[in-house]
Amino acid sequence: MLRRDLELLLARAERRIALLERCRPLNYSEERARLLAGLRRGEAREPCFSYAPSAAVQKLCVGLGAVAAGAEQGGAWGVLYAQRAYELHLEAAIAAAVGTPQVRKHALRRFGASRGVEVDAARELAERWARLPALEEATLQRYSSADAEQPLSLLCAMRRAVGEARIGFRVLTNPDLTSVAATGEGVIVVRAGIQLTERAAKRVAMHEVHGHALPRHHARSEEIGLFRVGSAGGPDEEEGRALLIEDRLDLMDAERKRQLGLRHLAARSVHAGATWVETTRVLQSVGSRLCECVDIASRAHRGGGLGREVVYLESYLRLRSAFAVDPSAEGPLKRGRVSVRCGKLLATLGRPPEVLPTVRAA
Repeated sequence: MLRRDLELLLARAERRIALLERCRPLNYSEERARLLAGLRRGEAREPCFSYAPSAAVQKLCVGLGAVAAGAEQGGAWGVLYAQRAYELHLEAAIAAAVGTPQVRKHALRRFGASRGVEVDAARELAERWARLPALEEATLQRYSSADAEQPLSLLCAMRRAVGEARIGFRVLTNPDLTSVAATGEGVIVVRAGIQLTERAAKRVAMHEVHGHALPRHHARSEEIGLFRVGSAGGPDEEEGRALLIEDRLDLMDAERKRQLGLRHLAARSVHAGATWVETTRVLQSVGSRLCECVDIASRAHRGGGLGREVVYLESYLRLRSAFAVDPSAEGPLKRGRVSVRCGKLLATLGRPPEVLPTVRAA
């Protein structure tokens, strides 16, 4: 198969999988209100999230497995494409099982299988950060996240950041987003209906634009499609680098660290088999407020048990160490969605072949 055709196949597969979108509950706003009311009454109940149908992704999952098996026969270049195909194969398996107990099993293989010193270090850091004092709600002015008339809102901050970066990304709003914001191909989505400080809005805008949107923008001009479709581990380390960007801009304050710690603990509880209610108890045990418990537990359990949040702190620590030793290692991550390991390999492999071993279409 022509390499460019394989790159198009992987890019199309990721768009069809749309993992985070498929794991977004359709009824999050209503269910959040019910869950929060229950916790306030001391009646913790499991959520009843509903999701869009995803049965069509099953065929894609099988096809990506075949793509990975074929591409890995193509030497060092083939292995790089095969590893990304296998990563997408796991994500397709998650998407096909959304809303079922199988999600947790597949998600553990995709997001919970990390190895290395940063795994234990991230857990220890999360425990420490989660116990930082919570910011008093009334101490700082907050603004509605999607207020197009308020210059200090997240929506306006995001649009300014996109304009200053000179990238053609649309900024949209969605009240059912389980994260504060999310970046996709050519689009950044802001969660409507929440209140943020001016500082928090700036942090989120820098995270999304400089950590996620700009590498996608630069990847469009790269000859090697891995920068666009991602290498294995590339999207995860993208999250770690986005945190480093926050840190460098002095935007990672105590409240942000506390939130990251809580999310990590919640995701770890998901991978350990906790129910939604059990995850809220983990969060409450370290002093989390009830509204935070609902949002963070729901984010960690989205789709049926995604637990993707573990990659944030692990990647942050791994990249911080890697860039301290070799600052040039960051270069490839600025150019697209590749990992540090892949970036180093690309520097040694020369030009990629035009043809890779034949694979079945996904």
